[in-house]
Order: sequence, then C-alpha cells, then structure tokens
Amino acid sequence: MIRADVNKMLWMICFVTILMVAGMRAGAVGLDIPFPELEYEETTVGQDQLARVIRRLDNQSVEEAKAAADTLIADLAAPLSLRSWAAARKYEWLVGPAHNREALEFGRAWLRENPEDPNAILWRRTMQQVAILFRQEMFNVDAEAIMQTSGNCLAGHLMLCPR
Repeated sequence: MIRADVNKMLWMICFVTILMVAGMRAGAVGLDIPFPELEYEETTVGQDQLARVIRRLDNQSVEEAKAAADTLIADLAAPLSLRSWAAARKYEWLVGPAHNREALEFGRAWLRENPEDPNAILWRRTMQQVAILFRQEMFNVDAEAIMQTSGNCLAGHLMLCPR
C-alpha cells in the first residue's frame, strides 16, 4: 500500500515537473547564439548587408530574411561564427509543428558539415528541446529524434572534450 502511494506521488511529481518545464519553455525554443562580434575587416560589405537583412533592421519581409540567411550560410568566405548565427536564424524559422523534422535534419546537416562550429553544444541542446517539447500528439515523444540529437552530444566542445 505504501509502495503504491510512493509510486503515485513520484508520477505526479514527474507530470507536474514536465508541465512546468513545458509551460516555461513554450515558444522559447531557439538558439541562444548572439550576433557575433567581428572586426570590421573580417566581413565584406555584402556579408554585412546580408546580416542586416537577416536581422530585419530595415523592415524586410521574413522571406527576404530567409533568402539572405541561405545566401550567407552558403558563403564559405564568411566567418564561421557569422554563418553559424545565420544558420541558427534559419533553424528557428523552421521550428514549428509542421516543420520540426525538417528543422532537426537541417541542424544535424549543419553540424555534420561544420564540425568546428563553436556553438555546437548549443545546437545539440536546442535540437533536443525541439525533439522533446514538440511532439505530434500529447505524450508521443519522438524517441528516434532524441537519440539522434543526443548521440555524441559533447563532441567538439573544447572545454568538455579537449582534442
């Protein structure tokens, strides 16, 4: 009898915790990658203009910002930190009930193609949040996506996994 009460209490605590965390994080799944601080000489005028469009400083449409992000991501001459920031904005635009799988695939592809990204641990953490918090139906968690984003979670993080 006591064991059943303890189990029931533990499940209630877990359920309430999940609701609290989900409530606090609802709508807040995004990469915490700030705009990089770069020296003037590190970027071209064109790259600076693309970054301005992505930030929508001149009231550009979301479509214009997305196109600018794609262009900046593809520009291999741009600093990796700037490309990572642009990729993070694209990832945030993809996250949503209809596009979570696409967002996770984009994030995994970005990390595969850019293993030296200094923000890799933030990418993995946010991808896990998307896989866990956004689900097709209540309590239907995509276990495969969680395992894929958790695999080798700290790879490339210099403080935790020195080379």
